[in-house]
Amino acid sequence: MSTFNELIDFTRSTTGTYLDSVVYGSESVINGEFNDGTTGWSAPYQSTISTVNNALRITSTNDNPYATQDVVVEAGKKYVVTFNVLARSAGSTSVFFGSETGLAKTDLGSHPILPNDFYVFNVVATTDVLNIQFVGHSLSVGNYFDVDNVSVKEVIGGQVSGTPLLRTAAINEPRLEYDASGQPLGLLIEEQRTNKVPYSQDFTNDNHWSKQEVTVATAPVAAPDGTMTATHVVKTGGSGRLVDTNIVTTSDRHSIWARSVSGTGTIYIAYQDANALITLTEEWQRFDVQCNNTHVYAVNFRGSATLTECYIWGSQAETGTFPTSYIPTSGSTVTRTADIASVPVERFDYNQSKGSLVVYANAPDGSNQNRLTQLVTNGGSSNRVVDLHRVINSISMYNGTSTLTGGTFDASNDIKAAGVYKSGSYALVSDGGSTVTNSDTTVNTPDTLMLGANGSSARQLNGHIKSIQYYPKRLSNEKLEALTS
Repeated sequence: MSTFNELIDFTRSTTGTYLDSVVYGSESVINGEFNDGTTGWSAPYQSTISTVNNALRITSTNDNPYATQDVVVEAGKKYVVTFNVLARSAGSTSVFFGSETGLAKTDLGSHPILPNDFYVFNVVATTDVLNIQFVGHSLSVGNYFDVDNVSVKEVIGGQVSGTPLLRTAAINEPRLEYDASGQPLGLLIEEQRTNKVPYSQDFTNDNHWSKQEVTVATAPVAAPDGTMTATHVVKTGGSGRLVDTNIVTTSDRHSIWARSVSGTGTIYIAYQDANALITLTEEWQRFDVQCNNTHVYAVNFRGSATLTECYIWGSQAETGTFPTSYIPTSGSTVTRTADIASVPVERFDYNQSKGSLVVYANAPDGSNQNRLTQLVTNGGSSNRVVDLHRVINSISMYNGTSTLTGGTFDASNDIKAAGVYKSGSYALVSDGGSTVTNSDTTVNTPDTLMLGANGSSARQLNGHIKSIQYYPKRLSNEKLEALTS
């Protein structure tokens, strides 16, 4: 059986986020809680190591002390690294990640770390070694810093009923998404979008985020992506709002993750518009609202809001009537390009004279002409055979010369549609309804099966393709209706 990458050609020229369902592998660090002294750790340069209250103390014998461990990992796999920094007597400190043994290996990342904080990093191993180094800078002899609870675990995605985690797919990496309960949604296909919020996570930035009788600080809980980057917002006066001004229009959509600090209550994520009053629980949820002026409100405690504090993360404002996947920013707007997925017909048992396509998908976007799938020539619109697409709330099929239109459907539910081609016997059925047919004799010659798009970066599904089935024959009407019911 072919793998996804062997069967499907996929491109997206930028990274993209998606909700995965993950489990975590076994612990890879030796003695990360320091219950066994300094076993597994070494101090190869300008330092000595000891344990104090079951934490690792790194004491300087010169300017730049190190403590390190080479963790056994597997190249190409993704790992989550977590630890606490407990204390520091002077100077500054960093954590280095490298792909080989030795000092000052930073090819996998170098990050400043501060005392009295908990850190989470996601690392992709490029070799079978993950070298972790805790490093002091410009310390004097006798200065020290303490770390504890060091952990490295493989992040294993695609697990039914796992833990929700927002992840970042690399350039040209497909996004196989899950819902918050860990159930598979399918291959995410989206159009190009831009996040207009320049600082989507750093709500401390005073040049963009106006703090009107609120305080902001780092939240003591992990954000939806597992990092410690969420923000704790507390109301201090009557205005009580955190706002970025004059960056959107009323045709834009604003979305943000939010949760309560404890219990249940309400806040606004726009001005005092009834549609923007949302109810929070102690679980992260992503909320969205159509903008009603030029301002983006990360949170607004005024009016009917009942909460006086909350946690927030990941603000996004984009042009459109529905939100798309989160696009992180850190100082400027960022664009995520469109997803393009296709399969050359020679990779499956394609029959030129007759065949049936059955697709299961979901597409909350109600726009016109969103593609589910199509058999075409050169990945474009010419020589179409079966072109299944939405026309607002119905399914249509076009074969290059004539169109069939199926029944209506509820966009909040999955779409189940089937299209059949055969000279003199075209057919379309959706959601188990009656089969619509015509006697068109045109059967063009395609070379590509497009998934969720119209050839290039046009008419993206803006949803998920759960499955596609191809049969090299003309299925009966009864079978088509059974497959789509």
